[in-house]
Amino acid sequence: MNAEIVEGFRLSPRQRRLWSLEEQDGGGLYRAQCVLAIRGALPAAELEVALSRVVGRHEILRTTFRRLPGMESALQVVADAAPPAFEERAVVGAGRKAREAEIREALRKARSLAPDLSRSPLVRAILLRFSSTESALVLTLPAICADAATLSMLAAEIAISLGRPPGDPALAAEPMQYADVAEWENELLEKPESAAGFEYWSRLDLEPALAVRLPFAKRDRGSLAPRFESVRVPLSNDAAEKCERLGLQLDADPAAILLACWETLLWRLAGGRTMVVGYATEGRRFEELKSALGPCGRSLPLSVDLEDDPSFAETVASTVEILRRQEKWEELFAWDRLPRRQEAGALPFFPFLFDARAYPPLSSQRVDVVLEDDRILDDRFDVRLTCVRTPRGWTGKLDYDAVVFAEDEMERLSAQFALALESAVSRPQSRISELEILGEPERLRLLATYGTKRLRTM
Repeated sequence: MNAEIVEGFRLSPRQRRLWSLEEQDGGGLYRAQCVLAIRGALPAAELEVALSRVVGRHEILRTTFRRLPGMESALQVVADAAPPAFEERAVVGAGRKAREAEIREALRKARSLAPDLSRSPLVRAILLRFSSTESALVLTLPAICADAATLSMLAAEIAISLGRPPGDPALAAEPMQYADVAEWENELLEKPESAAGFEYWSRLDLEPALAVRLPFAKRDRGSLAPRFESVRVPLSNDAAEKCERLGLQLDADPAAILLACWETLLWRLAGGRTMVVGYATEGRRFEELKSALGPCGRSLPLSVDLEDDPSFAETVASTVEILRRQEKWEELFAWDRLPRRQEAGALPFFPFLFDARAYPPLSSQRVDVVLEDDRILDDRFDVRLTCVRTPRGWTGKLDYDAVVFAEDEMERLSAQFALALESAVSRPQSRISELEILGEPERLRLLATYGTKRLRTM
């Protein structure tokens, strides 16, 4: 019998991790999803054509993954054509809350369908038709094909494609293809001069800090696969505006201020123990990569020394300094290059993650299109704070592993972050131990449950 021959490309380092996570946790858990709100009369066929046109421009949207016997990892196999799966549903007469429930159900249903990564289509679209002029498009891709920036660029290209003829100058520029990005990243890791970057990340000695957990975790997950849920974070417009102004005063991006507040809150809740927060990067700092769709983004470790109880402004400054220093070595962070004291077992991960990004304004000649929401599950974690700047202001949510945390604890953590942020941006010169993280109802609850000793540690 002749051996099967498959022509393909090497996985990128990010894809290799996602492939390993899929094998470890199973069930097609790692997905990238977004929701586009569409206002205006738009035939479903026209939208399907626009989506297909974008899929045709980007190889990663036509890529499947094959691992033949004897191979340690899979290959990316690019098809000449791979029409996306497209479904239309009529949801007529539904009010706002009913529409939101329909969107949540469409997202959930799409997640429940475990994809076969060896078969196309891997791009799936559900058009929810609420009326003749109002619709929502739900897009779902495996995380091995897409990250948050991919969804934003995909949404932008769909919007631009609507109503434009083939060959329109707006879509004429040839994008960077992800297989080329993957090969560049692999070659970078293989270069002798990259050893300095591997040494930088190894010197951080992350393993002890990665073991820190929050005291209200239900249990260590052990061998159980994660079960991700989410709650909203109530970010007020007032706190967001103060965050923007403080950023100007401290020469810091608002995202760095939000990250500093998140690490401060976790440090307080963990009793002042040194810990590591993984922060998401877009992974496209070079101009050539900015048009590339695919999983370029990665999370990098952040560990700020808070033992001396600095002011919040000092914490922000330390955070910004570390972010700038580590940018040089961003592409050379790889879990499999880090020293491990324990025997190899489950893949290591950051228990605490942070992500901040902005939804771009979308331009379309045909209808109004808005990137309304997204849900990116592209790594393991215990809890992740995501803050998104939209045209209407900042929004926030906590994604968490329900195997580790109860929903009511995450609701409390959400409220604590909102309170900590308001306190931090209002009093940035206060020491971080003095920032408010407990509302009065929560303070009374903890006092009744644990006594004054627990309160003093927070």
